[in-house]
Amino acid sequence: MPVIQIKSLPIAEEMDISDTCLKISEAFALKSKLKIEHVSVTWQYLPLGAYADSGLKAHYQPDDSHPIIVSFLTPDFHQTTEISKMLIYLAQIISQHTAIRLENIFIQHAAVKSGHVFDKGRVVNW
Repeated sequence: MPVIQIKSLPIAEEMDISDTCLKISEAFALKSKLKIEHVSVTWQYLPLGAYADSGLKAHYQPDDSHPIIVSFLTPDFHQTTEISKMLIYLAQIISQHTAIRLENIFIQHAAVKSGHVFDKGRVVNW
């Protein structure tokens, strides 16, 4: 943990999703001073046209609407100031490694309590 889950409409210009996920995880781990083995990143494309934003529809990821939607999960021991920094780092890193403008990124954070995660065959406590 953290777990970063990105959803977007398909990107019009070709992007290697697996390479992009790896670059985002490496950059985020480095900037946040976390071990890479604790960072997970997924990227899922929504079906064409399956996203309405502000009364508009789109088939591919626009530059100025339909922000990509990022779910960001972390353990609940991080302070609010740390989370705020991580949110900024994450948005900047996603923007740097993609053609997505910083202003078109939406990130929501959720803190996960100790004992509320099952990983590597066991319930994890911190």
